[in-house]
Amino acid sequence: MYSLSIQPGFEEVINDVEVGDLKEDQFWINIFDNEKPADDQIVNEEIIKILKEEEELKFLNDEMQFTKSGENIYKAYYKGEEHTIKAPIRVVKTGVKGMY
Repeated sequence: MYSLSIQPGFEEVINDVEVGDLKEDQFWINIFDNEKPADDQIVNEEIIKILKEEEELKFLNDEMQFTKSGENIYKAYYKGEEHTIKAPIRVVKTGVKGMY
């Protein structure tokens, strides 16, 4: 079983391509193997490339499938596992440097 961590603000990256501000962009997803102890953990980073072809968003990666399945809801498929990612509706600034 795997756990995922996704780049903060990934929806902004997707939106920039979706509205046409950029032709393509990318974001990262880190993958953790829950079967391994924390001390032996090797983080696998996958880069998801986004582009828009004929009004359709394409998410490209050789090891992982990524799709948008609803408003603020995404699916990531990795080694036979499906992961649902629910993006926040809004991000509140904390005022702490380096934090949202």
